[in-house]
Amino acid sequence: MSFPYDYSKLLLFTAILTVFCRQVKLNQEEFLQKAYTEYSLVSIELRDVGHVQLINNLEGKHGIQLDFWKRVEGGLNESLAHAEVLVAPADKPRLTALLHEHRLHHHIKIDDVEELIRAERLETSKRKIFTSADDPSNMTLDEYHTYEEIKQYLLAVSKKYSDFVTYWTIGKSSEGRDLAALKIGYANNTQQKKAAFIDGVFMPESGLLVLLWCILLAS
Repeated sequence: MSFPYDYSKLLLFTAILTVFCRQVKLNQEEFLQKAYTEYSLVSIELRDVGHVQLINNLEGKHGIQLDFWKRVEGGLNESLAHAEVLVAPADKPRLTALLHEHRLHHHIKIDDVEELIRAERLETSKRKIFTSADDPSNMTLDEYHTYEEIKQYLLAVSKKYSDFVTYWTIGKSSEGRDLAALKIGYANNTQQKKAAFIDGVFMPESGLLVLLWCILLAS
């Protein structure tokens, strides 16, 4: 099946965007609402299943409030795995003591998360916010974008390629926001029935949000 030049170019761009956006991203609109002064990101080495169970049960059994940035589930696929947890300053001494007690090696990856948030907020304030009136090619891939910017980007793509791209929503998130998607394909009354669906899925976990881009092909 052959496609117009712009269609092929768009699919290439969305493929690149998909690979990039599979990384975990924080949604600034919600994450930045809370002050994270002296909150630390701790990386913990896990050598066996017992270590995994201990770390995963820190909140329930030990009352230590944590946000898991990287959780190890089940058995270990490697001889050594790492969990990453965000810990409040009030809980940091208890967590450190518990890790020492069980001889779990660990190190501080980020000493004060609030400093990074302030830096990112400052950087965001300096750049132009993407809107649906902008050309899709102006969307940057090396910066964090808010939910609204990502939605505006999808709208911009649907406007520029309106002959075969349709913006729609596939439901609501647990926060009540639209789950936006693009359908890339020709109208049903044409002979070219192939279509690609691109969905930006926001998945909340422990106050953070994960952004995954999914591409589904349909005939």
